[in-house]
Amino acid sequence: MGIHETAGTTGVPILPLREWLAAHRRAGSGARCLSVGGCGHLLLSRSEARRARLQLTRRVLPALLGDGATRLSLFVGMAPGADMLFLDTAAEWLRARNVPFEMTALLPVPIPHLVHDWVLRAQDEHRQISRAGRRRLEAEAEQLLRCCSAIVPLYPDDVGAATFSSRAFRQHQYRRLAAIIAQHADHLVAILRPFASVEPGGTAEIVAWRRTPARIPAELRLHAVHCTDHGQLHLVDPAREDAPSESPAPVEDDELSRVLRAAESARRVGNELSCNDIVYRALKSGLRSRRLDYLRIQSLANTGNVQMALDHYRSLDLGDEEIDEDWLALHGRLEKDLALGGHDAQQYARAARAYLVAFRRHGGYYSAINAASMLMLAGRRSEARRLARQALQRLAAEPADDEIAQFYQLATRAEAALLLDEPQTCHAHLAAADRLLCDDITRRSRTRLQLRTLCLRLGRDPALIDALHLPPVVLLQRAETADTKTATPDLRLPTALRALTRQRALLHLTLSSPLELALGEQLATRGARLYLTLPATPAELARYWRRAGSGITHRLQHLLDAADGVAMLRGFLVGEQRWAGAEAAAASRGLARLGATRLGLPLQVVDYAATPRLRCRGGSDAGLARTPADGGSAQRRMVGLIFADFASFRRLRDPVFPRYYRDIMQSLARVLDRRGSQVLVRQTWGDALHVVTADAASAAHIVADIQQYIEKRRLRHDGVLADLELRIAAHYAPAYAGYDPIEQKASYYGTQLSFAARIEPVVPPGMIYVTEAFAARLALEAPAGFMLDYAGEIDLAKQFGTYRLYSLRRAA
Repeated sequence: MGIHETAGTTGVPILPLREWLAAHRRAGSGARCLSVGGCGHLLLSRSEARRARLQLTRRVLPALLGDGATRLSLFVGMAPGADMLFLDTAAEWLRARNVPFEMTALLPVPIPHLVHDWVLRAQDEHRQISRAGRRRLEAEAEQLLRCCSAIVPLYPDDVGAATFSSRAFRQHQYRRLAAIIAQHADHLVAILRPFASVEPGGTAEIVAWRRTPARIPAELRLHAVHCTDHGQLHLVDPAREDAPSESPAPVEDDELSRVLRAAESARRVGNELSCNDIVYRALKSGLRSRRLDYLRIQSLANTGNVQMALDHYRSLDLGDEEIDEDWLALHGRLEKDLALGGHDAQQYARAARAYLVAFRRHGGYYSAINAASMLMLAGRRSEARRLARQALQRLAAEPADDEIAQFYQLATRAEAALLLDEPQTCHAHLAAADRLLCDDITRRSRTRLQLRTLCLRLGRDPALIDALHLPPVVLLQRAETADTKTATPDLRLPTALRALTRQRALLHLTLSSPLELALGEQLATRGARLYLTLPATPAELARYWRRAGSGITHRLQHLLDAADGVAMLRGFLVGEQRWAGAEAAAASRGLARLGATRLGLPLQVVDYAATPRLRCRGGSDAGLARTPADGGSAQRRMVGLIFADFASFRRLRDPVFPRYYRDIMQSLARVLDRRGSQVLVRQTWGDALHVVTADAASAAHIVADIQQYIEKRRLRHDGVLADLELRIAAHYAPAYAGYDPIEQKASYYGTQLSFAARIEPVVPPGMIYVTEAFAARLALEAPAGFMLDYAGEIDLAKQFGTYRLYSLRRAA
């Protein structure tokens, strides 16, 4: 039930935000009416809630009245947890003292969506929420709404259910609410743990914005007339029985806590590479903590360096009192990742042993079924089947009130049935699991990957796992005959595209003209999952398309906010729009192929044409690897860019240098020689190597060969040269082809070489990281030769901005 229906049945007036803000300020200009905003953690334990109530009633609320107020105006975002606790506690306390007050609910999204996101957050923290618990939360919120003086929806009236299903849209709405609370309240009450991480739209971000309003994004700033001049901040620490009136800042003062907070924040938003970089620097500086070690191992594995993660795990020498279920499960996961990447029977056996240790100590069905599958893949069929039966026995005693637990229990039953040669039972359990976690692509794809591997090992048709569906990955590409100048602002989606949005397909679209912008808008309004590729920055596109309408900038930004992913090409000149558009279309094809490969799905292609009415038809992926035309000038072309350097090079002393150049640099030169004319430029500066290639595939082969040589050499030798580890970065971008008058030879130059050079310093030693543009191109040129794992976003050296990177390794 949405908020409009709720308000209509209760008689609580609904006010537009602008009207509520204006009325608020008018009311506060006469009598002493204080506006009090409340916010806090979504998840509070019972003891934390009790302590927060005590601090509110003993300290915060009396302080508000002590400020000389004769009337209070309370407003919150109505999320479960601290928002409701504050409103309920304050209302009860003020009524008991006959103090006039009013309550306003600022709703970023309807109540069911608020509760849904609260449940998702609880599941992320391994808290089980039953369906009855979810219904109870919704009922409590609806009851509290009936007590409000006004309801202010922060979303437009015409927003449909499909848009609300977009996490990107909801996240934007939560940040909008956070900005309003931070700016508008005379007094801000924040229920906040001291070590809370700063997450978008979260309480710590509200407090940070309150303290430093200049940090609020420009698009979220209120008009000055609606902002408080000297607002006060009241921090309630739910971990303390009687927190002092001047609570400490929510960011820890000691270095270890600060590092942990930054690393956890990076990991939570998916930036594993940033998490790894933060933890690596902390460990290198001398900080020690088992949590730091855990995050280091986890981030290495998540960025593709599983072997290094496993080596680090083994080197820790953990004591028995330190090894809990999390550590044991992490060991099993690392061994399994190595096994699935290499399909080696001995490695599968090692993974099985790791899971068996966890099962024997803790008796969980999860460890049992993973151990059984690893044993089956190792060729130990009878042991695998015995352990699968034990997993089913343990499973029978496990409750499953939560949707995630139900999903994994059904997946475990399906996996056990597959191991026990019961394909019909496996299919039935997967069909039942298919009704759960419908939008959780990650959990579904990981489950399918392991089951598919088992099917191939057991000689079963992998189509068996199709009972657990994944949404299709679809490339939307403009038909060759389409008029590139056509713009149809009133597009009506063909039946095929409407069907794909209903299937929640992952749609990849290139924004090369206002036509694609209008098409993307139509898809977004129906809740489509959009992955957009831009041939230039949004500001540049808005300038190119300014004739399409005065609101083009706002429309473009709104569509980008609604998308699930946005890739952006850089380095093209103003007159190269056609070339940039062709490269963006190729990048979109590559990213679509990467997405399909990651999920183990075939890539669907749909061609669309801008005839008087939008029409589409099934396309073919036969031409996906075709090379776009180069730029209009012979001086400009797309190239592969490699930058590499040796970590610990500064340790070398003069007597070692002849051996370094004779052994290492000569071997690297032979690697380059094997690629012949595909190597356009080759340069070195002591510890650094710079190579320009004619395509992405040649660059990938070169960096993989170099890394393989260095690693083999490290295993064969000792001494200072054996300690050298390469950091390698690769990029694919436009560059100028020219002549270097100093070195008197061919050269390539341009802004994208400087950009590529800024990636290499942030690459972990021993790793290869490539840009999104390189990964997309490589997926077209050599789809079966390499594996690309998304590593996250990273801040590049010398303030070059934040960009997505992938780890690259050769396929087994």
